[in-house]
Amino acid sequence: MNNRRERMPPRPAITRNKPSWGNRLNGVYHSTFNAYILRASMIYGFRLPTIFLIITLSTNPDDGSTECSS
Repeated sequence: MNNRRERMPPRPAITRNKPSWGNRLNGVYHSTFNAYILRASMIYGFRLPTIFLIITLSTNPDDGSTECSS
């Protein structure tokens, strides 16, 4: 709990200490960066479960066939 309390305060201080001329650039960078993060999270969020599903589907039929055959 102490680590979380120590980590939280510096973030607002950094956002408050941003220069006025840098706010526009920071906003653009943050918006594009967030868009890339969202896009990557959507791609990986959808791809990883599909990969796991493909792995499970490719492995389960063999187990099912062996169980059914026996």
